[in-house]
Amino acid sequence: CEKTYLSADLLSLSQTMLQTSSDQLTTLSGTEWEAAAKRNVTFFAVACCLLDPSTTVPDAVTSDVSSEVSKIQDATAVGECAITGEEEDYSQYKPRGYYEGDEQLERYFRAMMWYGRMNYRLKDRMEVQRALLITKALRETTTPSGNSTLMLWQNIYDPTVFIVGKADDLGVHEFGIISDAVFGANPDLTRFGDEAMLTTFIETARQLPPPQVNSMWVWIWQDKADVT
Repeated sequence: CEKTYLSADLLSLSQTMLQTSSDQLTTLSGTEWEAAAKRNVTFFAVACCLLDPSTTVPDAVTSDVSSEVSKIQDATAVGECAITGEEEDYSQYKPRGYYEGDEQLERYFRAMMWYGRMNYRLKDRMEVQRALLITKALRETTTPSGNSTLMLWQNIYDPTVFIVGKADDLGVHEFGIISDAVFGANPDLTRFGDEAMLTTFIETARQLPPPQVNSMWVWIWQDKADVT
């Protein structure tokens, strides 16, 4: 299933999101959301490169993408992540199990691990900005072949849920509902720049149940609910 179907869907999804994120960066250039948009371009460019090494990377993020891909491929050390600015355990990207030894599945494994390990915490305003931009892109764009980007994401997510269980983190559906309520349906990108609305979005999202399964490192003296 992963080799025949999901890896191709993941590449198509990643390429579409890279293009859409690049378009968002152009629109938001010079605004307070530019940094968030740029990190999303880096985020999807890394995934594209992991799946297809021949990917053309936008000049603005070439250095960060090259650094991240190199550390992921090396898969040995803990180092600072260009997306989060925090330490990341790159040893987690080493293919294992039936993924190991098959080039296509190894690429798929690294890309899925990359998507799964990046966080969007409500305590971090830029991570919320990035999540809102990604949610908008997923819900409103289509692939070059005419497929809904959100449906393509669902095609990957649903089989994963069937095999390993539903994720309990807040995701695109939860963020989409709150975004519609706060910013309106299909909002213009500049509408996200309203700081009062962004604060309302975060406060509303905080009312939803937090994740019960934690995949982040939390020190014993930290408040787990706040950190995650």
